[in-house]
Order: sequence, then structure tokens, then C-alpha cells
Amino acid sequence: MKYEPPKHAVSVSALVMNEKNEVLLLRTHWRSDTWEMPGGNVEVGEPLDKAVCREFLEETGIVIRPVGITGVYYNATKYNLSVVFKAEYVSGEIKIQPEEIKEARYIEINNSNIDQYITRPQQNLGRLMQ
Repeated sequence: MKYEPPKHAVSVSALVMNEKNEVLLLRTHWRSDTWEMPGGNVEVGEPLDKAVCREFLEETGIVIRPVGITGVYYNATKYNLSVVFKAEYVSGEIKIQPEEIKEARYIEINNSNIDQYITRPQQNLGRLMQ
């Protein structure tokens, strides 16, 4: 059997809440059926904490500071390892890149409305906010 090197992608995202306990979420053009935490793919050789800060800034205009990891998840069908950080707001105002991001805003998420915003089970925020 011939050895094949792994072909996994690594992505990062961040859970950021404001003083009202609302979560900063966004909708992209290619996944506009659901809201999700800002994030994206890690570049080769890039530290995970730097990647999440870069991706969050690119998608929202907000500077964050990672303070922990809420979870590590693996999507076997896409060969993607996803690291979700908990982060604090540092500075900036929401400013999106309209080519990629359709909408970004703080949303109050609770048990009664989560299914209205998070329509994909792999992005279940309920377990992250506990």
C-alpha cells in the first residue's frame, strides 16, 4: 500500500460576545441560509491564535484577543479540523467585505431562537456558550 500524506484543512473561528451577551455572527454569500461565527482557514505555518485574529478582522473589521478554546471539532466528510476560540473584543466597528460577507451583527441567541439563526447542526452555538 502506497503512503499518502494527510490532506486535512484546519480552520478557526471565534465566539465573541458584547456587554449584552449577544454573539457576533455573520452570513456569507455561499452559506446565506445560516449565521455563523467569523473565521476561516489557517494558512500554512500560521499559528492558530494569529489566524483567528486575522480572519475575524478580515470578516468583521473587529480586533479580538483569544482567551481560550471552547472546542475542537472534526468534519470527516470535508477533512476539516476546526478550532473554536472564545475571544474578547479589543477594538473596531463592524465593517464587512461585501464580496464575501452578506451581513454581520450582534444577535441575542437563546434556546427559543437558536434554530432560527443557526440552521446547520455542525455550527451549534448552544454547546459553546455554556
